[in-house]
This record gives sequence, C-alpha cells and structure tokens, in this order.
Amino acid sequence: MKDRLEIAADLRAIANLLRIKGENPFKAQAYERGAETLENLEGDLNTLVKQRRLKELTGIGTALAAAIEEIHGTGECWLLQQLREELPRGAVELSEIPGLSLKKIIALDETLHIETIADLKSACQEGLVSKVTGFGLKSQAKLLADIEKFETPKGEFLLLPDALEEADRIMKHLRGCAELTEADVAGALRRRKEMIGKIKIIASSNQPKAVLDQFLHYPALTRSVELDDVHCAARLASGIRAEVDIVRRDDFIATLLTRTGSGKHIGKLQHLARERGIKLLNGWPENGNTTPKDPGEALLSLF
Repeated sequence: MKDRLEIAADLRAIANLLRIKGENPFKAQAYERGAETLENLEGDLNTLVKQRRLKELTGIGTALAAAIEEIHGTGECWLLQQLREELPRGAVELSEIPGLSLKKIIALDETLHIETIADLKSACQEGLVSKVTGFGLKSQAKLLADIEKFETPKGEFLLLPDALEEADRIMKHLRGCAELTEADVAGALRRRKEMIGKIKIIASSNQPKAVLDQFLHYPALTRSVELDDVHCAARLASGIRAEVDIVRRDDFIATLLTRTGSGKHIGKLQHLARERGIKLLNGWPENGNTTPKDPGEALLSLF
C-alpha cells in the first residue's frame, strides 16, 4: 500500500510520460492536478478510498479515482507500467533536449543504448550518433551544441509565491521519509526575495542517504547535478535549481542562519562568535572545558 505522496509521485510520472508520448495535453494536465490534490490533502486518504469518495476531491474524476484506488490498494498502476514499457528508460531525461523527438530517442536507445544526457553527450563526442539512422554529422553537431546549452545555467527565476509553493511540495515529499527529523527553507526564499533563483532546503537526519533518496524521487525533479553523502542539487521541471543539505539535528538552527543571511551579515556573526568563544555552526564553545550550549541559546548570545 502506498501513501498519498507516493501515489502523487506516480500520477506525476504518468503525466510526464503522457507528454513525452505526445498524448492529449489535457489528459496529462488532469494527472498533474490529481497529484497536486493528493499532495495538499488534509483529510485521511484511507477513509476516502474505503468510502469510495475520491471524486469529492477537486480535480478527481472517474479515471483518476480508479487509478488512485488501484495504486493505493496494490502499489502498482497498469497505465504507468504500460507507459514505462512503451518508452525507453531514458525518455524522461532525454526529452529535455530541444528537438530530440521520441522517435529519435527510440533510435538512440535501440542502436546505442543511450539512457542519459551524459551518455548522449559522450556518444556525440565520439562520433557515434552520426551513424544512427535519422542522424548525420550536422544533426550530431547541433545535438552536442544543444546539450552544452542545456547544461549551461540558464538563470531561471520563480516569483516568490510560485517558489514557496514548489518548496512546500518538496518538503511535503521529504516528510514522507521516516528518517527525516525536520526541514525548512533557507537562502533567498527564507528572506522572501521577490524573485527566487534557487530553492534551498536544510534538513536534519541521522540517516542522510534515506532523505536524499527521497528527494531524488521527487516527481518534478528532472535530473541531479550534484550529489554526495549530505548534499544534492537538482534541476526541476520548472527549470529552477533546488538543493537539499542534510545536517545533524544540533546543527539545524545554526545552519538555517548561515545559509540564509548575507555574506557580510554572517561574517559579522562569525567575528562575534570567535570573540565569545562560540562555534557558530553547532553552538559549542571553542573551549572544550566549557559546558556546551544549546544552538539557539548560543546564537541568541551573539545579540
């Protein structure tokens, strides 16, 4: 049995695959709206399913209700399985490259077994793509240029309300991970800037990998661009960059501060902290013989 966030992820995956396949755009939008409804659901999904009341929810019709009931009860969805079987494994990621149609993605998969943009870039650099039916030297060169353009930061921005909504969806998704302790936004979004170029989230957990794995399964995530044991940066479908950093619970409050304030402001706080023998990161004084402070108390002592 899957919970509402996992079901929403499946609905978004269906919407994405329908778009790639070239199906009716209204059908894809319906699955997107259904996913959003589940993500924002405040009631108990189990009760709604048992009482066959899903169609009472905004945007949920007969077909969507049936799909949700199927996923909720069996953990699977025949439509999602069918779409995944019909399309190459790398279709979602490769479809982000302009001009790369589904027909061409299938040709690349069948001939060169290309599943990622990194695979495609390497194949172009090695001159392999030009030998695939439907491609040539000119199309290979253009494809390589399109990939390099795609990989160049585009400076996408979201208006504050849109960025807040996206960040809220990410945090709701992260809270589906039992190993997450807490999470909140940092950076420009926490400062409520009018235009947001990056969604930055700080999370605490003693099992960072589990939280990062949850983030990597966020439905609107198109590809990760940075990944290590405690950090992941990824590109979302909207084009904006989202980052999640995992810290110890004791470091959570201080990290929110250091990842939100301006460089000048944080520099001043660090100077004050050194003067008072406090480590700004986790609230422990520099002098190991002194009783450690609570992080919040340590920060307040600077003011």
